[in-house]
Amino acid sequence: MNKHELMENLAAIEHSRWGDWMEHLFSRGTFLPDGNFVIDKEDVNRWCRQVAMSYDQLSEEEKDSDRREVKRYWHLIIE
Repeated sequence: MNKHELMENLAAIEHSRWGDWMEHLFSRGTFLPDGNFVIDKEDVNRWCRQVAMSYDQLSEEEKDSDRREVKRYWHLIIE
């Protein structure tokens, strides 16, 4: 696989990851009649905590979530 093909494959996976995240995010909140979207305070607090932490500070469960995401493109890296 050449560099361009690798980039396109990784970009397609990234788009899929983003789409999955957006579906998850939208499943955790509520759309208001005016079009605004409200996310539960507990989710916001958890995500803010996770953003502020380095990977090694995460729980094993949180690390497993990141590991599952890496598995989506691991096959392209090891080739």
